Amino acid sequence: KYNGNNLYNKFNSNSNTVTITVNKGTHVVTAERTGVSDEYPGVQKVKITVKNEKGDTISTSVVGSGKSLDVSGRTANGVVEFTVNDLDIGKYNDWKFTSTADNYYYAGSTTLPSFNIDETTPSFTPVLDKSVIYYWDSVVVSGTINTPGNYKPIGTVTATDGERSGTYSLTESDNGHFEITLNNLNVGSKVFTVTYAGDEH
Repeated sequence: KYNGNNLYNKFNSNSNTVTITVNKGTHVVTAERTGVSDEYPGVQKVKITVKNEKGDTISTSVVGSGKSLDVSGRTANGVVEFTVNDLDIGKYNDWKFTSTADNYYYAGSTTLPSFNIDETTPSFTPVLDKSVIYYWDSVVVSGTINTPGNYKPIGTVTATDGERSGTYSLTESDNGHFEITLNNLNVGSKVFTVTYAGDEH
């Protein structure tokens, strides 16, 4: 008669091992410009997203560095947004955003595509101090150069009717306001042209 228990009792217990490494993941960092003003004074709004290789969002700290950039923040649902104001004219090609490594993930980084901040074109509407002009009158042409932000324009403003001309040199204390007097105008229909020469901004 076969006795199964006696058969099994002839084997000793045994065990073996399998070795494998559980690897850390790496943050996948992406950067997107979500709000921009590419004229001086420039404004950039950047959205940073951090996920793992599976696509799961990650909560981590992010720092940004580069030309005129020194920011830090922490993601919520994998996203953190930064706003940088008052950027000067020039090319920006080194804005780098880096996540923070931890026990489960290596840090990741990305560089924002390059962008330029260009000179702005100010606006102004010249006015005359008289609605009716006689040849013996002096005429004052005035206006205010409007610029974005808190910047105060400087430079030369010129007014001319094609025959007579005058200039005004703006300083910061003028806050963009100019007044130019033209004398000894000739009789006839007049078109006054006012030009602002601009400055480095």
